[in-house]
Amino acid sequence: MPPLKESSTYLVKEAQPGEAYVLFKSGLLGTRKGMCVTRVFPQKVREQYQVPDLPIVWLSNIGKEDSVRPKDLEKLSLLLEQFLTKENGIVLLDGIEYLITNNNFLTVLRLVQSLRDQVAVNKATLLLSVNPSTLDSHQLNLLEREVDGVIDLTAPAG
Repeated sequence: MPPLKESSTYLVKEAQPGEAYVLFKSGLLGTRKGMCVTRVFPQKVREQYQVPDLPIVWLSNIGKEDSVRPKDLEKLSLLLEQFLTKENGIVLLDGIEYLITNNNFLTVLRLVQSLRDQVAVNKATLLLSVNPSTLDSHQLNLLEREVDGVIDLTAPAG
């Protein structure tokens, strides 16, 4: 797998968000800082991928300290923007399907478009993990048009 480039956004197509985390973790080697936005409870992510100090934004309606409600895309966008302008880091957005079910596809697409621009300007990297079977082909095409690279892990190896 090629190394992740700065100022680039990648769409990782996979049934379960495992490989995206592996890519994300490999991008953290060296001095780059990371931030993860996920539907998974933060402690589970930190334990499973051995990233104890990783800043994680939990997409949840619970309303805990490190969580963002899925409908509050403005808050999510602001948090990511602050991270991206401060660090030329790497962001993993896992839970895009959850954001879409709580908002609508075009609203989430606009968030991705704005993040992509932030990533480009700040020499950062964005990984979007998505299960292609949860979106229709039109939505998938629109997402693919907004990224610099597509890593398709759903295609059978052959």
